Amino acid sequence: MSDILKIAGEFRLAADPVSFMPYGNGHIHDTYLVNCGNDNKPVRYIIQKINTYVFRWPEIIMKNIFRIAEHMKQVHNDSAGGLIIPEPILTRNGTSFTTDMEGSLFRCFTFIPDTVSYDTVEDPQLAFEAASLFGRFIHELRDLSPAEVGITIPDFHNLGKRYKAFIDSIQSGLTDRKQIAAREIEILKPYTGLSTWYDHLVMECGLPERVCHKDTKINNVLINQHTHKAVCVIDLDTVMPGSILSDFGDMVRTFTNNADEDAADLDQVFSRIDIFENLTMGFLSETKPMLEKVETDNLVFGAKYLTCMQAIRFLTDYLNGDVYYKTRYEDHNLVRTRNQVKLLQSIEEQEDKMKDIIYKCLHGQV
Repeated sequence: MSDILKIAGEFRLAADPVSFMPYGNGHIHDTYLVNCGNDNKPVRYIIQKINTYVFRWPEIIMKNIFRIAEHMKQVHNDSAGGLIIPEPILTRNGTSFTTDMEGSLFRCFTFIPDTVSYDTVEDPQLAFEAASLFGRFIHELRDLSPAEVGITIPDFHNLGKRYKAFIDSIQSGLTDRKQIAAREIEILKPYTGLSTWYDHLVMECGLPERVCHKDTKINNVLINQHTHKAVCVIDLDTVMPGSILSDFGDMVRTFTNNADEDAADLDQVFSRIDIFENLTMGFLSETKPMLEKVETDNLVFGAKYLTCMQAIRFLTDYLNGDVYYKTRYEDHNLVRTRNQVKLLQSIEEQEDKMKDIIYKCLHGQV
C-alpha cells in the first residue's frame, strides 16, 4: 500500500494529515479517509487512487470535475442550495493529481460530513430524494455547454456499439457458454430496434445533448443522516455529454429492481411501480421546466434502453469468458444477464402505467 499520509501531504490541506483508513465499498478506485489536524479542530479529506484501466484519460476526468465545481459555485454562489459536490483539491504544485513511486495517480476531495449512502432503495421517499437531487444536478448544469465537458469513457451508453460486440461474441465466444446461454441470446437479439430508435431520436427528432451524470445509482447520492435529505451528488467521473434518457433510465434500472442485480431468484426480480412513481416525481420536480417533449415522451424508453444495454453487456462478457466484470462463480454473468432480462420484461409489462405516471407528474396530477 502506498504511503497515503505522504500522498495526502502533497495536497493543499487545511492541516497536516495524521491518520487514514480505507473508506467505502467502491469497485473502481481505492478510496481512503484521511484525518488531519487534531481532536480540537479535525479536518477530513478523501484520497483516491485512480483506476487508470477503467478511466484511461484521468486528466479529462479532473478537468471535468474542476469545471463542474466552478460552474456550481457560479450557480448558487456557495450557498447551501440543497446541492453539494465534493470539492476537488489541488496539489501544492497546482496540479489535479499526484503520483507515488510506482506511478499511480492520486487525487483529493473535501469530505462531506454527517452523510450516509445506500446500496438499495427500500423506501419510496429515498427514491424521491435521490432522484430530486440527480434532477437538480442536471438542472444546475443546464447552461454548461456539453462542448466544455470531455468524454471520459467513449461510447459508454452506446447501445449500438454494445449490440455489435454482443453479435461478435456470438460468433467468437466460448462454444459451451453459447449453448448454455442460447435462450438469453435469442431473447436479446431482437432488441436491436432500441438502438435504431435512439438514433432516430437524435438525428430526426432533435434529442438534446446535455451534460449528464451517466451513473445514477442510489449510492452516488449522499443523504444527510439527521434530516434524511439528499444533499450531495458524488462519483463525477462519468459526467459527460449525453441524453437525459440515460440518467432517468439508469435510475429506473437501479432504483426500481426489487432484487439486487446479482440475484438468481427471478421471482424476486421486477420493477416496483411505487418506487418508479416516487423517483419520477422527484426527478421531474427539478427538470420539468427544462425538458423538451422528445425527452418526456421517451423517458420510459430510456429505462428500456439502459436495462437492455446492461443485459447485453453482461451476456457479452459471459460469452467472452468473463474478461470485463469481476465474477464470484462460473455463471455469475449469466445470472446477471437473466436478472436484467427479467427486469426489462417487467418494465415493458408496466410501460403504460409508467407513461401514465409521467403524464400525471408533468401535468400536476400527482
